[in-house]
Amino acid sequence: MKKTALLFGCLLLATLVFAQSDDKPYDFPVKPGSEKWQSFKTVEDMYAVCQIPADVLDKLSTTALIQTCLDYPASAVMFIHNTPQQGFDEWARNFNGIAALLARPDAREKLLAYYKSLDVKGYQQLKTDVSKGEYTFLLQRIEAIMAQDAIIGRMDATEKKQLLRITLAKYDAISTDPLYGFISLKSTGRIALKLASTLGDKSQRPTIQSEQIQAFAATGAVDDQDLFLAAIKEAKTISVR
Repeated sequence: MKKTALLFGCLLLATLVFAQSDDKPYDFPVKPGSEKWQSFKTVEDMYAVCQIPADVLDKLSTTALIQTCLDYPASAVMFIHNTPQQGFDEWARNFNGIAALLARPDAREKLLAYYKSLDVKGYQQLKTDVSKGEYTFLLQRIEAIMAQDAIIGRMDATEKKQLLRITLAKYDAISTDPLYGFISLKSTGRIALKLASTLGDKSQRPTIQSEQIQAFAATGAVDDQDLFLAAIKEAKTISVR
């Protein structure tokens, strides 16, 4: 009897330890600024050390995988392309964590929860200008993932309306905050407009359905700021219905 109890206790402990490790994001062994990182000659060298080992990737909970993707050391690659979508595509091609996340059945649910909890004003707790700037990039990274058709396309109407309200609330907070600029507004606004284009009566949102705004929703790039702002105004009328 004692042996059975002891065995049960050991199994329970092992299960708890396993669960804890599953919920812990992967700690990338090489990070920007390190001597090893500085020794890389090509971006391919960086990509190679930023993969998640297969045995670790399979065990990560979806929440831990989301944080791992956001911690990706070579994330600056997203900001050196002609459009945000091209940057995301490069990220997805060269980092196994993104493909794994988009394939998770609960990715939509976990991403929505993470995004909802992310405070636009959270940078105020940080001390340096560099760390505050990094916080704005964190928001852009999570939004780049959420803007993908693989995520939005899985949402039902209720989830889309919920995310639209959350996104527009963040948009309004960003629009009045001097730390954020138009790049951040476009990042947040892109999600809102992709959602709005699938909700309600299309005839009531001609700006959102325009060729330029639909191209922006697909690529994340827009040159006409006035048209973008007009489309956001339309999206706000949809979200309150």
